Amino acid sequence: MISQVSAILLEHAREQGLFELQLQRAIRNEDVDFLNEASGKYFKYDELFNRAHKYGEDLERAVLQGYRMKTESSEN
Repeated sequence: MISQVSAILLEHAREQGLFELQLQRAIRNEDVDFLNEASGKYFKYDELFNRAHKYGEDLERAVLQGYRMKTESSEN
């Protein structure tokens, strides 16, 4: 399970044309600069990995196997 914020960011990266392998590599390397550059000016990935660590989100697994979103109350 991942947060709605994380899900939106991952889906936006896909919509920007990133291939699964590119997205997986960016997540594995926590490459915020690559994701920010690929995303354009409307989305920023600066807090994605801090948030994922804080809430125990496995972003790479979410990209490869799919995910469900946590409810807001389950993030606290």
